[in-house]
Amino acid sequence: KKKNNIYFKTIIHHPMVIVRKNGEIIGFLSLEPNKILKLSEELGRVNLLDTACVLREYRKDGIIADLYRYVEERIPEEYELPYILTKTSSKNEQLNRMLVEMGYKEKIVVDTRKQYGAATIYYFKKATIK
Repeated sequence: KKKNNIYFKTIIHHPMVIVRKNGEIIGFLSLEPNKILKLSEELGRVNLLDTACVLREYRKDGIIADLYRYVEERIPEEYELPYILTKTSSKNEQLNRMLVEMGYKEKIVVDTRKQYGAATIYYFKKATIK
C-alpha cells in the first residue's frame, strides 16, 4: 500500500486530462513530460503517457482511445518532443491491441511478474509535431 500511495502522490503533480460525465470524474490520463528512461534512452527525452484509468462501467465506450488521441493532437507546445512513450500490463489485451491499432510500436517488455503479476510492456510512437 505504501508504494501505491507514493505513486499516486507523484502523478497528481503531472499534467492530466480528465473526463467528466454529469460532473463526475469518470477517467483520466496522466502525462509525465520530458522524461528520460534507461529502457528508452536512445529516444532521448520523451513524453510518458503514464497512467490511464476509466471507471469500469465506461470502459467499452472508447474513452481511453479518445484520451490518447486528445493528448497526441493537443499537446501544449512546451511539451512537444519527438516521441511519446506509454506502458501497460501484458494482461491488458484490449489496451495492448488499441495501442498497436493507434500506431504504437512495442519497445520493450519488462518482467514485473513478481511485483504486479504480469509483465509491463512499453510502447512508443513518433509524435506529430505541429
